Amino acid sequence: MHLLLQFILGDYEFKTFGRVFEEALALGRGLATTGMVPRRNILIFAETRADWIVAALACFRQNFPGESSCHSNSQLSTYSIPVTVCVCSCDCVSVAVTVSP
Repeated sequence: MHLLLQFILGDYEFKTFGRVFEEALALGRGLATTGMVPRRNILIFAETRADWIVAALACFRQNFPGESSCHSNSQLSTYSIPVTVCVCSCDCVSVAVTVSP
């Protein structure tokens, strides 16, 4: 027997490559203005969604090793690489703050 689950995720918004590029550029510039310098680790802690890839692209453009990412509480609690900044979605902030040293 198979169980079919249906999730209502809300309205889907399509983005052009140009818009994603502009969002990534803006986030990367924002991170750079906070004093981040290339080759400093940035942790991306988020569920798989469009914002995650925008954050990853922003890190790549600024030469921040932001490809390290966690997707669950257990991954975050065992993360051992020192990071300077944690980029996360609003719904993940409470978890990130709880686990941070």
